Amino acid sequence: TGVTIYSNIVFVSCRQYGVEVIDISLPQKPLHKGIIRAGEVQSTCVYNDVLYCGLWGNMKVIAFDIKDINEPKKVLDINLHGRGDGVVVRDNLLYAVSGQHGRNIKNFNDPLDSEYGNRNGISIFDISKNCEEIFFDNFGKGYSVSHDTWKPLLCGNVLVCCDSILGIHLYDAKTFEKLDVINFS
Repeated sequence: TGVTIYSNIVFVSCRQYGVEVIDISLPQKPLHKGIIRAGEVQSTCVYNDVLYCGLWGNMKVIAFDIKDINEPKKVLDINLHGRGDGVVVRDNLLYAVSGQHGRNIKNFNDPLDSEYGNRNGISIFDISKNCEEIFFDNFGKGYSVSHDTWKPLLCGNVLVCCDSILGIHLYDAKTFEKLDVINFS
């Protein structure tokens, strides 16, 4: 569900197996180095030799120190408001989008449950301060048969989050002020 390139390594997000690790030092002969068993990984990014993984089913972000790619070490485990999806890190801030149901849902099949489809949003964590959550914005209730929120993007000082049902949400990446919502119709 996602690909991240870091140095001569390609990390392939695999919702069934975790993260596939491919060495592309010799592009003509890619070498499968192994799998980081991380759970149902939707997307990844690398920042300062740490691989961050958005986990869908577990509703979290986990991270691995990858200085020694042959022995990745888990260094971080953060709960999200909903199912973990896209992650990106810049300037010691971790931006993680979540989607679908909230962590406290009682019945995944009951649209009347207050957590049903109600945790689509963006969380921002300061990784220099013990991964303190410093911002969360809920995009609103928007779950349908198959719903996903995708990887956040940083374009200069604008944070862009695309939600397949609730539209595109734009934020000032420095102040976290919502700039605009572009609804799909």
